[in-house]
Amino acid sequence: MTKFHSKWYDLRDRQRQERIEQVEALARSRITQTEAAHELGVSLQTLNRFIQINEIHWPVIKQGVKTHGSDQTNLRNKRGVQ
Repeated sequence: MTKFHSKWYDLRDRQRQERIEQVEALARSRITQTEAAHELGVSLQTLNRFIQINEIHWPVIKQGVKTHGSDQTNLRNKRGVQ
């Protein structure tokens, strides 16, 4: 292996570790994953997958509520609203 090859992988590994540390710091700051994704400039799905792959603990701050059509219909039906 050339010295450049090892440097490339060292850089890649260092960047990965920096991302993990940044996401862990955001998790400790007690903001939601949605807020963190916005701050990082990535989608919530991208951040969530990164958290899962790297087994990062993220405490639940508040649970999101879906407002899609079928969910709203089911909620209205439970309340007796037409």
